[in-house]
Amino acid sequence: MQSVEQISEPLQAYINSKRNNLAEFLNIAVDKNDPNLRFDILMDANHVLDDDGNNFRQVLEKYGAVIIKILDGVIDRQYVESFADSLSKYSSITKNKVGLGLLLGEDLTDEAKEYASKISLHRKRRINHLILIAKQSSYQPSKDQEQTSTIS
Repeated sequence: MQSVEQISEPLQAYINSKRNNLAEFLNIAVDKNDPNLRFDILMDANHVLDDDGNNFRQVLEKYGAVIIKILDGVIDRQYVESFADSLSKYSSITKNKVGLGLLLGEDLTDEAKEYASKISLHRKRRINHLILIAKQSSYQPSKDQEQTSTIS
């Protein structure tokens, strides 16, 4: 099994070869009959254009797709379940496994975290890793935190 670290080099080489134009991975509809099956970012072997010998396509075939959905709001259990269902549907349509499903939102509920941590449930659905990330838009460290995080 490939790790995220192992795909970073071929990904960076691919990005460099495309001069940062990665439109082939953005706002991807998976099923023409289901307009709701759409991902903000979908990197899989099917969407890699000519990879100029950097093996990015092969790495994604081994690792699985990297799929990212960005939510403006709180990630709750219902949204995580819906995202996992979408990943599973993607896998059944394309016959590709999902190496990493990443869901970004404003905040996370405890129920969402608990559901995402049930990896055995997700692996049965061909989802190797499901990660939730809360973006902190108004983080202000306290004076104590500022002092302890200063690098000299």
